[in-house]
Amino acid sequence: MVVNGESSLTDAQVWSSLICACLGNLLIIVLFAGFLAFNGVNTVGILVLTALFIFFNREAAKNLYKFYDSYNDTLKKRNPNSKNSETLYQISETHRVTRPSDKICWILFGCEIFFLLVFPFWMLCDIGNGPIAHLFALLALFSAFRHYFNVPVVLTELGNLEYLDGKFIRGRDFEEPTLEDKAEDWLEKNRLSKIVARISQGARKDTWSNIIAGITVIFFLLFLAAFGAGSNNGSEADTSNLLHDFEYKPLPNTFKYPTCSLTSDFALPGSNETALADYTFLAGIAYNSPESMPELLDTWFGKDVAQDNNELVEEYRSGLETDSAVHYKLITFPKLNPEFAIVDIRGTNNGWDMISDAQLWSAAWLAQAVRAVLPLGAIWSPIIDNVVEMIGVLQTETLRHVAFYVQTADFVDHLKDQNMFKELRVTGHSLGGGLAMITGAQTETPAVALSGPNTIITRNTLEPKVSLDSLDKYTFNIIPDRDPVPAIDDPAKNYQRINCLASPSRFVDCHTATRSLCDILYTCGSGNRPVLCECVAFGYPEPEPTGDRTFKRACKAFL
Repeated sequence: MVVNGESSLTDAQVWSSLICACLGNLLIIVLFAGFLAFNGVNTVGILVLTALFIFFNREAAKNLYKFYDSYNDTLKKRNPNSKNSETLYQISETHRVTRPSDKICWILFGCEIFFLLVFPFWMLCDIGNGPIAHLFALLALFSAFRHYFNVPVVLTELGNLEYLDGKFIRGRDFEEPTLEDKAEDWLEKNRLSKIVARISQGARKDTWSNIIAGITVIFFLLFLAAFGAGSNNGSEADTSNLLHDFEYKPLPNTFKYPTCSLTSDFALPGSNETALADYTFLAGIAYNSPESMPELLDTWFGKDVAQDNNELVEEYRSGLETDSAVHYKLITFPKLNPEFAIVDIRGTNNGWDMISDAQLWSAAWLAQAVRAVLPLGAIWSPIIDNVVEMIGVLQTETLRHVAFYVQTADFVDHLKDQNMFKELRVTGHSLGGGLAMITGAQTETPAVALSGPNTIITRNTLEPKVSLDSLDKYTFNIIPDRDPVPAIDDPAKNYQRINCLASPSRFVDCHTATRSLCDILYTCGSGNRPVLCECVAFGYPEPEPTGDRTFKRACKAFL
């Protein structure tokens, strides 16, 4: 701060700076709390998260106090009669209380080399992940050289620029340095100090350190969730929300979804007008347990029309050398068409599923993010899949063998090889939808996905690779508005966008399979399928009764 002279700060300038800084910090806190409230967080959650936000940003409060403390020092040095400009600097100095012995230093150095370099490299080689092991060794060596042979580290250890040799430090080379030498020394030291500070403790370094630490914590929590939750068998059924004595008629005088009935190739046995709703329903019930499937299928399709062939699926899985955590069902229609079957793949339901999501689509998501922030980023779209393919080269054969899509594709191929069914379809929701599209493209089997992540960018990282032509021929994705999951990767040619009536702050709700089913039933008409009680809670009008019950009476448990 300039204390004296014509350029000295006035009290009004100092206090206005303090007030602006306080208001700015307060505004950031209010915006953070407002963002939480916008996304539906309750009052207790807002208070706790805001308190944590303030705690992790307490450095801003410390800086304000330092500024105020410096202002108090200026009051002591202020001389209204002085015409010379005088500046007051606030500096800090670190003193080492204890000094480790050389033996301790060498032990710590050896531990760093072993646990941070040798041991990880050894484990990567031991599991056969050669490409990652060599990449890790190269990056580790660069990091080691940058850390152990780095000027900022030396300066941090010395704690004082006076101990460095150089032409800019002449003060200790002369018994009586001149005033010009001292001034030049001060300028050079000040410049070097700023450079070192930006290198060793710059904002960018802190930002990237926080990002990497955050990603590490997220993956650690995913692993904990995976081990804690395991791979469960699904939830129990509740069919009390499915009403046969109510209906939604197709919207009149409107352009309803062109794919409400799909094509004859995709139609399920017994009905074509509700094909889109049928696939959506099946994708949603893939999360349910095998014990609850008969009740769900009978309520939707009719008594004994559709069956869940869990025994056939378990028999196939029991003969595999390497099993994975993926869950899928085989739905058949023995009375209407015994040669028609649907492989129904479950979506993200636990930690293992989340890890599979990250394994398959993290590179594509990062590539999309980079493309979005680059000026004219769309011009890189023709080669973005090749960039992701280069990243996928680092994936080991071990990871490819346990990838979820490998088993689902093998299962479909197994059904085809055994000539069990002449017509096979694949469906799924969320992760299951993405796996369904990969499985369909690899096995040339029509696949209908609901809210599935797409595969255009990811296709060259798969084994075997998937062509654009196969994705365009055999895959179809139902994409609700504002659903974040199908925004991952680029869609193929065949997809249907549907409405989502969730509030803008609850965009994640657009990923719910039940909400999507309600929109399709309301827009396309329910036909001979039941309607759901939840549809009214989602913002759709009450369906028309076909019997004596009122809707409120039928759905009193859900309203």
